[in-house]
Amino acid sequence: MIHPTFSSLLGLAFYVLLATPLTAQIEPTFRDIDYVGDGLQNHLLDVYIPPNVESPRPAVVYIHGGGWENQTKKGTLRNDLRRLYEDAQYVIVDINHRYSHEAIWPAQIQDCKTAVRHIRHHADLYQIDPCAIGVMGHSSGGHLAAMLGTATGIDSLEGYHLGYPNESSEVQAVIDFFGPTDFLQVDWAYPSTCESPVFYEQPGSMVSELIGCDDIAACEDRVRSANPITYVNGDEPPFSIYHGTYDCTVPALQSGLLYSALANNNIPIIPHFIDGVGHAAPIFYTSATIIELTNFFVEHLSTATCYEPLSCEYADDHISIELYAYMEGPFDTLSRQMITDLNTVRGLLPGQTPKNSATAPTPAGQPYNIPPWNYTGSEGLDWTDDNYIGTETDWILVSFRSGTTKDTEVAQTAALIHQDGNITFPNPCVLTEAMGTTFYIVIEHRNHVGIMTPTAIDVIDNQLIYDFRWSDSYIIGLGFGQKQLPTGEWAMFAADANQLDVPSAIIDGLDKGVWLESNGTFDDYCPPDFNLDGDVNGSDKSLWFDNHGVYSRVPK
Repeated sequence: MIHPTFSSLLGLAFYVLLATPLTAQIEPTFRDIDYVGDGLQNHLLDVYIPPNVESPRPAVVYIHGGGWENQTKKGTLRNDLRRLYEDAQYVIVDINHRYSHEAIWPAQIQDCKTAVRHIRHHADLYQIDPCAIGVMGHSSGGHLAAMLGTATGIDSLEGYHLGYPNESSEVQAVIDFFGPTDFLQVDWAYPSTCESPVFYEQPGSMVSELIGCDDIAACEDRVRSANPITYVNGDEPPFSIYHGTYDCTVPALQSGLLYSALANNNIPIIPHFIDGVGHAAPIFYTSATIIELTNFFVEHLSTATCYEPLSCEYADDHISIELYAYMEGPFDTLSRQMITDLNTVRGLLPGQTPKNSATAPTPAGQPYNIPPWNYTGSEGLDWTDDNYIGTETDWILVSFRSGTTKDTEVAQTAALIHQDGNITFPNPCVLTEAMGTTFYIVIEHRNHVGIMTPTAIDVIDNQLIYDFRWSDSYIIGLGFGQKQLPTGEWAMFAADANQLDVPSAIIDGLDKGVWLESNGTFDDYCPPDFNLDGDVNGSDKSLWFDNHGVYSRVPK
């Protein structure tokens, strides 16, 4: 349904707006909002709400340029977004993101996505229609705007650990002003008359700083992850692209590649390739351009629709759960993420086909219907390869207790743990206030490792949040299930191969016997695989000796 305010604007050329004089600068309604909550200057945003707005309005997020290494939000309303604010009564959001010298890619897109999730989460406060959020950026900001438009639902780029994992970072319209796309198709594509082109494939370039690699040609995976074209699949929102053909900072070919990818997937796209003008030329900030971008957003955001959130049986008292954890074997200290070998090499995610053709896929469904879990839930039942998006490391079991012992458990469910440690639930409607408002949280991996929060965690604003990656787990006597890595993170480790001893938690000679008997052999879930890397070898033996005599499970 078209918003009433816009129905009279859609067919106009906006020429009457040109007579409106630009008056005093407009200050933010909300200034310097920390959208992550970590106190960083580059995690701040400003929100501009038009006066006398009485109903939710569409919003446009602006991302500044500066080569990912400088510049900042303006602090007052940008002139080129003033028409949207004053005449269409759009909410404008101006955001910062971390510079490349603060954090390498994908920190920048993670910040932008978190900012979108923040404003969607606080839509009532900012009077934003969460169904209608657009994004616009210039230069490196155009690149990030395009990434927001194409890279939807890619866990490694979402930055869920920064906040609001239950919100979507999806946007409904994108305007990209001369943003780069494929960094490896830049240096040769400049006009021959460029006197001082900006080269990307050289040590110390702004792009090498961004992706953390002096020779970007040797880091193709990182370059590919920062290319919005990588993610184009036909589900993108409408785009408008602006670029000058005499651009000596970002050659026009970059926008041409994006245009072709979107057009080939039948995405509505309006190209503006302007002959003979350079990077950030004045023509991109004229009244005519402002009219075009205003019309574009009004046309596409006025009819935008929301994604349908998963409803819960107990919607009124549903508790949102946000959890994170690492497993030692898959954790890579360089990338600060877990590898996904567990869900590809041996087919350890139920129902997924392993790369090793000699290894049978694990049965479809979750693997917790046998001791010691005896869980009868149906999460993952009949899942196939298509149900996994490639960032999952493995299945885990998550349970919630009112006390420390097993007999106080109020709920349990299977869940997926992802590369960045984020834990997602196929059924998020696990907890309600009727079960309590304070919980000990237990995470168990089927390879006989368990961790539990050291204290009961309070539900605040219907959210239960805990991050095992940066804190030790439950400790009583010698009982714990984590070890601290040299880089500072805490990770789950396994060592209790024998689950028949009582109590099942003790690591002793019986576990050594199981390890020796099974060395080099595999069953469905690799019980002797202590370091959880999908392979039973000498590394597991070393880990067993390192942790001999130490509990690896939570209280029964």
